[in-house]
Amino acid sequence: MHRLGWVLLAGFFLLAACGRVPPPVASEGPPALEEEAPLVEEEVNPSPAQEEEETAGALAYPFAVVVDNLAAARPQSGLEGAAVVVEGLAEGGITRYFAVFTHDPGTAIGPVRSARIYFNRLAHLWGLPVAHVGGNKDALEDWNRYPAYDIDDIRRGGGAFYRIQDRKAPHSTYTTAERVQKVLAGRSLPPAQLEFSRGPLPEGGEPVAGVELSYRQAKQVYRVEWHYEEGEWRRYLDGKSDRSADGVVLTAANVLVMVAPVRPKEDPWTAGAIDIDFEHPRKAWLLREGVVTACRVEWTANGLRLTSLLPAGSDLPLSRGNLWIQWVKEEGDVAWLDSNG
Repeated sequence: MHRLGWVLLAGFFLLAACGRVPPPVASEGPPALEEEAPLVEEEVNPSPAQEEEETAGALAYPFAVVVDNLAAARPQSGLEGAAVVVEGLAEGGITRYFAVFTHDPGTAIGPVRSARIYFNRLAHLWGLPVAHVGGNKDALEDWNRYPAYDIDDIRRGGGAFYRIQDRKAPHSTYTTAERVQKVLAGRSLPPAQLEFSRGPLPEGGEPVAGVELSYRQAKQVYRVEWHYEEGEWRRYLDGKSDRSADGVVLTAANVLVMVAPVRPKEDPWTAGAIDIDFEHPRKAWLLREGVVTACRVEWTANGLRLTSLLPAGSDLPLSRGNLWIQWVKEEGDVAWLDSNG
């Protein structure tokens, strides 16, 4: 991992545009519209001013944090400043965040929770140190093989964490970019930054008002919505605007929705533990600039690629800005919001 982690990211997000999305069948694709999405003019290469803005204040060691998403943990801190946020299921139908930071968000980050093996695998793919509080047995055994990248409040790197008084345990552990950087500075890690392919939006997608994602928790359903409003994707939880602890609305320039297979995985420390096969998603869609493009995801030695559903596809780079990745269990958990609805 020490040798491969940052090399993988050099080619990360080589994306190919998908063709037009098929006519809507319940939760299988966005609403079909008659007009094609126009090509959005955007520079493929950033201007010197953009490069300076993006590199200013970059962390010496990009890192990830496993963030709690139980109701008692909301609203969270720091997600609004993450370069990438992955939301995936945990046991019991709850979800958990894997938040990646390339810059100091200028706020606390948390509440920090325990590691899961599928987040470990993502960290290895991207070569990222991860801040967490303990974890399932398989996740901790895995981190024993990569101690330099392990920032665990219980075993390694406890100086990166602190407790707050207005939250009850286990929702009271937080960290900051400054604390994490101090812990990592004493370890043997190659300094590097995440680099994503950016560029104009190709033709082939469909305009869409948003998407609703369902996460089933026993007899209840937790719903996440992304609405395209005023030039950005805005996040909603159960019909209400999702905001940080500082009151900042959570938004994204890019949202990648993936149907990732989930299977039970026995763990002596966690009842109902699961594993997520995010490397082999059944379906995926990229949302950017009010347009959704259906894609096929492939995880390779060169990083992440999205390939066209048509024989001839063009590159589908990300828009400038942050990325949220939503892992859902079933295709039926995805419902597209018609702009006329």
